Amino acid sequence: MKKSLVVITVLTLSLLLAAGCGGGTPTSTETPTSTTTPDELVLEITEPADESVVDVSRITVSGSTLADAVVSINGVIADVDYQGIFTDEVNLDAGPNVIEVVASDFYGNEKSAILTVIYATALPLTVSEPLNDSVVTLQTVTVRGATNADATVSVNGKIVSVDESGNFSEPVNLDLGPNLIEVLASDFYGNSATVTITVIYSP
Repeated sequence: MKKSLVVITVLTLSLLLAAGCGGGTPTSTETPTSTTTPDELVLEITEPADESVVDVSRITVSGSTLADAVVSINGVIADVDYQGIFTDEVNLDAGPNVIEVVASDFYGNEKSAILTVIYATALPLTVSEPLNDSVVTLQTVTVRGATNADATVSVNGKIVSVDESGNFSEPVNLDLGPNLIEVLASDFYGNSATVTITVIYSP
């Protein structure tokens, strides 16, 4: 009888030990997630100013953004230094030029800036007649010349018409003796040119 009790006790202890070792609920371990948020993407253009007028065909575009951002200027990738400063050269056509600067980061954020720079070239203007310092016997002379077709022309302050080829003509009444005739041409881009001639009226 004692032997049976010993066997039962040993079996019971074995079952309890087995249950304690393998029957517990496993403890789950969670991997910590990063709470770091990316810096807000910024884009600032320091030069040139929007709507600026320049007289050179190549300018410098510079600005600042995040140091790890990618910057393109009119589709061309620009170098960005460790402080986020970027700079590049851009060629201009005569008249208005649109410059687009785009900054993007690793997270897919994007910022852009669009500015217009006007390249003002020399405006052609010639006065073919009358000749400077010419002497005329008639009180009225016709001033003729040429410029760009889209230019505005004035003769002694009076606006005159310009044809599709850029030619213009305007009669001018003269006073006795020397007369100054000023021809002024200007365009939308801020270009201008002036020709001043003297005509002597001596009937």
